Amino acid sequence: MPQAPFPITGTVTYNSSVLQGAKVWAQDITEGTMAYAQENLTFAYTNASGQYVIDLANITSAYANLDKIRVYCEIENMGTWSDIVISLGEGSASCDFTITRKSGLTDGIKSTKDTSGKYGLSSLGRGMKIGMKDALQ
Repeated sequence: MPQAPFPITGTVTYNSSVLQGAKVWAQDITEGTMAYAQENLTFAYTNASGQYVIDLANITSAYANLDKIRVYCEIENMGTWSDIVISLGEGSASCDFTITRKSGLTDGIKSTKDTSGKYGLSSLGRGMKIGMKDALQ
């Protein structure tokens, strides 16, 4: 039986400008799906206005009320995520991402949710901390 639509919408900005072509995907991680596993997910790219729409009806397994959904945003070698909990009574969810360029050698990314994570140039930072600590902070 097909799932009912449950859209997740949002906007991706980079240095205060909307970002076209960022990959955003959503994954139901309630059942212990490992992050980055190619299951229980669907994705979209941002349009010219930096906006995306992902419909959870397109994931491979059925979602349910109170399922935990991880929404990822990725551009080049940087990424971030936020976790949301489905509330079927609301009928949709929203998740915006703001990506900023920090001074120095590293990029900084953040999302608008409190339960978020990030990845990016940390391996470069680890390899260059000796003698360059001030540039990385």
